[in-house]
Amino acid sequence: MLEMILSGGVLVASYIVFLKTNIGAKWTIWKSIGLSILVILLSMLLFVFTGGKFYLVVIVPTIICAVFVTVSFQRYINNVQKIIAEKYANREV
Repeated sequence: MLEMILSGGVLVASYIVFLKTNIGAKWTIWKSIGLSILVILLSMLLFVFTGGKFYLVVIVPTIICAVFVTVSFQRYINNVQKIIAEKYANREV
């Protein structure tokens, strides 16, 4: 039960941190996905080296990386929408 509460707290906290700050704002979606894969792989290796006892070592970085990629994609979509809106507003009828 404590793990579920911790996971939910990490989800909300990381979403607030990534959304309100500019952490990763300069990264492309592919770079953020690659970084997330690297972090998750490192957490899995740490899980294996600790004897497989602390599974939160894998769950917490996975949640943080998922939120990081989600916020990166959200920023990308917002930028694309702004560009399309500007082109649409500047077109001649």
